[in-house]
Amino acid sequence: TLPLTDPKFGAVLNGAGSLSASMPLRSPQASRAIISPGRTAIHVYRDRVPVWAGIVWGVQVTLVGGAEQLKLDAADFWSPFLKGSDTGRFIRHDKTYTAIDQLTIARDLVDYAQDQSQHGVMVPIGVGTSGTNTSGVTRTVEYPAEDFKPVGEAVVELAEKDDGFDFRIALS
Repeated sequence: TLPLTDPKFGAVLNGAGSLSASMPLRSPQASRAIISPGRTAIHVYRDRVPVWAGIVWGVQVTLVGGAEQLKLDAADFWSPFLKGSDTGRFIRHDKTYTAIDQLTIARDLVDYAQDQSQHGVMVPIGVGTSGTNTSGVTRTVEYPAEDFKPVGEAVVELAEKDDGFDFRIALS
């Protein structure tokens, strides 16, 4: 348990929600072994019920009221699908969809990204694609491997098309 103060967090439709919070720098939990940007998951509970979860991406030492604080910035579990770094999930193989329902395409892209290894190690993010519903809108799209497009960007672009869809990351 991290002794977070003043946490501010929220969800974003068709994007990654964010969290910012602080904790005392002198806290035993304020160590690199526990908090590592891009590797540390953080979960927020209210009355023992999870209300937000994500990955710490930024850590900064600040001075608040004369006390040193560790400021944490995090984004929900959709963020690795959007990141343009070595932690991102990219389309690494040619993907072609011909007259396929857009929700089926989006689920397939997310499942594809979940199956990718990072530096030769499988690191599942844990974003599920529950449901088998369809939208009734078919698309024909191609994602060439050489574009190295982040999967999240492809899904967001698909959602933003005319007659697109909305999505969110929900805790289960």
